[in-house]
Amino acid sequence: MVIAVCEKEEKCRLYHRRWFMLLIFVLFSLMNSFQWVQYTILANVIVNYYNVEIVAVDWTSMIFMVAYIVFIIPAAHFLDKKGLRWSIILGTLGNAAGGCIKIASVRPDLFWVTFIGQTIVAMSSVFMLNVSPCVAAAWFGENEVSTACSLGMFGNEIGMALGFFIPTMIVQNNLSIEETSSELSVLFYITGGVSTAIFILAVFFFQDRPPTPPSPQQAKLKANKDISNSREDFLPILRRLFLNRNFVYLVLAYSLSQGVFSALSTLLNQIILSFFKDGEELAGRLGFVFVISGMIAGVLFGILLDKTHKFREISFAVFSLSLLGTAGFTVSLEMKSEISVYITATLLGSFLGGYMPIAYDFCAELTYPEPEGITSGMLAMPTQIFAILFIIICEQMIAHMSTTWMNAFLCMSLVIGTLIHIQIRADLKRHAVTNSNK
Repeated sequence: MVIAVCEKEEKCRLYHRRWFMLLIFVLFSLMNSFQWVQYTILANVIVNYYNVEIVAVDWTSMIFMVAYIVFIIPAAHFLDKKGLRWSIILGTLGNAAGGCIKIASVRPDLFWVTFIGQTIVAMSSVFMLNVSPCVAAAWFGENEVSTACSLGMFGNEIGMALGFFIPTMIVQNNLSIEETSSELSVLFYITGGVSTAIFILAVFFFQDRPPTPPSPQQAKLKANKDISNSREDFLPILRRLFLNRNFVYLVLAYSLSQGVFSALSTLLNQIILSFFKDGEELAGRLGFVFVISGMIAGVLFGILLDKTHKFREISFAVFSLSLLGTAGFTVSLEMKSEISVYITATLLGSFLGGYMPIAYDFCAELTYPEPEGITSGMLAMPTQIFAILFIIICEQMIAHMSTTWMNAFLCMSLVIGTLIHIQIRADLKRHAVTNSNK
């Protein structure tokens, strides 16, 4: 382990096992995100197999947003009181339970069973979406936090990528009911088995935090209060957060960005089929490229933040480029050129997906020393409301207007987000503690 002086009376230590803790969280995040999109990317197949409306399939995605809105405040409070270990255990348990319930839903009249399983997985997501900055802050050093936060989002991104790609490889269109049942069973057995293995891994190996703080910021928090037993009341923290103008601007900009991201992710099957006949596999491959590019970009942006600490400049540049990527994706769809669609989807994913870890890390900087679990939870909760609204609006625009009008709506939303982002000031409170120690 690496040892460095942190405070006058205490040292900071970096434990090698911090990477294993991060890996467990990444695997948990991966399987949760995998299950989020595994129905919507097969929307036309699921509609035919279960004999349900397309809106019912869209709700297998939107239930994640509803669950987050309902449960995020209790989950953030639980994280603040009980710590990372119990939050990760509960989250992986929900993943495993929901995945296993789906195994019993492979019959055309059992959509309600598969929806129950999906709802349980959605409830477990509240222990995943706001935890990445907490794991990074609890285990990693001052020059690793942004990178670790980005790597924590790695699981979310690669899970979505696999959720787009693998279901379209396993479950084919235009098959008999018996063949579709067999292929759905394979998909659900894989989901339930892997999720259960990750739950067992979390129970036996995941630890709450290291014995010695890894950074000056964590050492200062530990010196000021007993982290596990003397937390401040929840409401005063919320009041301070929403009086923080920079935090509010970041929440609004991030919500618009994630509204666009969620609409594209949930409705990708319907969008591609509007332009490419029999394009189910194309939609799956595009979703994979879209998310993988965002995952890689997010890690690179995290390293760049650790090196430069230019949070405002980098976040604004990435947000602005996501607007250009969305416009380019719209044009390439109208051209009906698969090559140009792949290129623009890669660029769009790099900036729209890469903005996610930047926003969480920027949030931690703007709100320090508030608990990371609460601040990141409050950052993410409005995004779920925006995501539901965007999905419903875009779904109706596809059905009653055109996909082109839907894309124009998404571009205009990002224009508004860019204007809001200009108002954010770089009040880097966490970085200031590091500078004062030096």
